[in-house]
Amino acid sequence: MSRKSQFYKLEVAEEVDRGGVKDLATCLANRGYQVFTQKGKLYGFKGLVGRLAPIAVHVSLLAVLGGSGISALATNEGSAMIPQGSAVEVQSQLRGNSLRQVPQLNGMQVFVNDFDIDAYESGAVSQFYSDLSVRDRDGNELYRKSISVRATSAPTSLPFTCARERA
Repeated sequence: MSRKSQFYKLEVAEEVDRGGVKDLATCLANRGYQVFTQKGKLYGFKGLVGRLAPIAVHVSLLAVLGGSGISALATNEGSAMIPQGSAVEVQSQLRGNSLRQVPQLNGMQVFVNDFDIDAYESGAVSQFYSDLSVRDRDGNELYRKSISVRATSAPTSLPFTCARERA
């Protein structure tokens, strides 16, 4: 079924021979639409939803944009390549930003207990796994979890993700 035949099945479908924007505006107005034309462009709506929907869409877009901006400004981030069997102090790897300072973590360390890679039969990498421990400055294990590329770990306010090295 072609798109043109689907259009003609609609109750508002009407063909205007050699018509312009003004002819289309007249057809829509006759069917109860509120129609605006300006410089060869046409906008038409019918009912309260037609009036409020564009406003709701734009308010939603502004909310998403604002939330993304706040999230970007209020998040600490950092990365470290930690070889298996070694540790790194978390605070030394975090970067602060304009709205949030790097938290004081009192010597907390991330220790990589194990690292593993799953592969498909073809040999392509399917998943990376890391077994991580969060330890205090005395070496006592506070939290331990195995994470993968698509599954993160979030002890308190420190989320960790397993990322593959980019070539």
